[in-house]
Amino acid sequence: MRSKRWVPWAFLALPLTMYSIWVIYPLISTLLLSFTSWDGVSMSKDIIGLDNFREIVQRPIFHCFLDQQY
Repeated sequence: MRSKRWVPWAFLALPLTMYSIWVIYPLISTLLLSFTSWDGVSMSKDIIGLDNFREIVQRPIFHCFLDQQY
């Protein structure tokens, strides 16, 4: 019985690999990118921390979305 413990992992290896490539990696990459001031073209990515999030929260349009009644 002990010798067949690898069988479920063999069936899960490909789906977990694909899920990691198409979901987990882009999610982590985007999260890390949100803490930089990258323009999308240049190679330099300056780390600015939470400044992007502060800028979004200070915009009036952000508060309009928060005030909407559904």
